[in-house]
Amino acid sequence: MLALLTVLSPLTFLAGVVVLVISTINIIVRAFNRRPLKRWVIIALVSILSTLAGGSISNAYYGILFSGGEVQLSEEEQRYVDQVGRLQETMKQRLDYDAQVLEKYPRIPLLERERVYDLYFSEEDLKRTAEEKVKVPPGCEDHYEIWLEGMDKATTALYTDIMVLDTLLGAAKEPWHRTSADEIRRDTEASFEEADQLVNQIRTKGCQR
Repeated sequence: MLALLTVLSPLTFLAGVVVLVISTINIIVRAFNRRPLKRWVIIALVSILSTLAGGSISNAYYGILFSGGEVQLSEEEQRYVDQVGRLQETMKQRLDYDAQVLEKYPRIPLLERERVYDLYFSEEDLKRTAEEKVKVPPGCEDHYEIWLEGMDKATTALYTDIMVLDTLLGAAKEPWHRTSADEIRRDTEASFEEADQLVNQIRTKGCQR
């Protein structure tokens, strides 16, 4: 029964709004024509009650109808969302750059090859930053674990790109091919997509809601 109410409450809310609009229009028209209003007034009152009931249930379970789509995050939650978003976006930019460079394989310009190495060895270690500097609010632990797994896979993808370039230069102990890098990158994208869905839930409901 509870599950049924959860599913039907948004529909009840929308249906109530539609009926309320229709009944209000009819009341105005009939009032101008001096016709009886009792039936439409009753319908309007019932639709108001159903709208309030459906909206309250929807708000309790989904937290979106009366909150403008989002709840007010705590300072700790907002800082977490901002940190996660910045680190993930930076990681995606690095992955995208590597992917564009590897598209030119095996004829990759020297400067672009050096940039790939710089991104891995010289820039901020995003995985370490994710582990050491991101403060996880209570209730966000599950999201953090999934997101951190994506960051770990992304770091592996960047390392694989290095191995592909080492193979191209004849410096790798074992040969690596672009297909290996592409597979790891697709796995990384799937993990980040799952993490994105969860962080969107945090934006609308917070960590503990």
